[in-house]
Amino acid sequence: LRADGFERAFAIKWVTGFISRLEGGFDIKGEIAQRTKLMEDATTILSQFSTGEDEEDSSANEPRSFTFSSPSDQQITVELNDEPVSTQDHTSVGLQSWTSSILLAERIAASPFTFLPRHLIDGAKPIRVLELGAGTGLLSIVTAKILQHESIIDKPVSNTIIATDYHPDVLENLKKNIQTNFPDPSPLPPPSTSSTKSSSALPIEANYLDWANPRFDAPMDERFDVILAADVVYHPDHARWIKNCVEKYLRLPTQYDSDTRIGSEVSRGGGIFWLMIAVRITGRHEGLDITVDECFREGMGNGPRLVILEKKEVVKPGSYGRADEGSYRLYKIGW
Repeated sequence: LRADGFERAFAIKWVTGFISRLEGGFDIKGEIAQRTKLMEDATTILSQFSTGEDEEDSSANEPRSFTFSSPSDQQITVELNDEPVSTQDHTSVGLQSWTSSILLAERIAASPFTFLPRHLIDGAKPIRVLELGAGTGLLSIVTAKILQHESIIDKPVSNTIIATDYHPDVLENLKKNIQTNFPDPSPLPPPSTSSTKSSSALPIEANYLDWANPRFDAPMDERFDVILAADVVYHPDHARWIKNCVEKYLRLPTQYDSDTRIGSEVSRGGGIFWLMIAVRITGRHEGLDITVDECFREGMGNGPRLVILEKKEVVKPGSYGRADEGSYRLYKIGW
């Protein structure tokens, strides 16, 4: 089916339309779980049609092209350069695009208002998006293309998308990928007094960030509406460092309601942290997915606390993934 252009286009259009209809939800009581299951099945099927190559260790520079379906008829195309990963330096893994980022990018493109809330996109206030461990920049680039799409936002606004990473070689490659996908930056509205953007700039800024030592100078001096990350846990400390960053960078809720069932306060609103990780079943990274659950589990005390709001298991697509990746897990984390 994927080899037949006509059949492939028809299937993509039908499945994407089905996902869009599911976004409307069901009014009948008891069908929420069914809708969620259908959404997961549909996005899994859609993932089979992405045009990224199989993920293998590479010893040479490798241009990759990805095409993602969106609710509109226009597809989202991303061109990335994958650099060889150093066998001596684990922090250079961001030089390649991993399956977790591809799967999350597919979901963002297919259901943008799930990951980029409609009330933020449609509102007058610009949206602020942060990507942690951006690597090749796939998530930020897909998000920027979605926000620029005419069918999603009618008026150009000075949105802020910050793609961050730690390794200097990764940052250099990230900047090249941003320039490749946005060769002709469009003029932007006059920036606010707190923004560092010029009147004509790339829609994504690449910045250095050390999770163990978060920075708070511009553009990291304001909190973000949405934080994205994929395949960022390669060490037992990473989940803890990431939580520390998200606590400092994610927009706080503006309202708290008393919940007598748990004798505490429950936050309403606030930003969302979307995290996709690989569940590794062998090798030195086996079991690190557990550290995410441990760091973001429900705790006691007053005030806002970051917890897992939703967690979904994602089946490993047949055409993607390394041998040590048994499946994937998508987290929705918030206050």
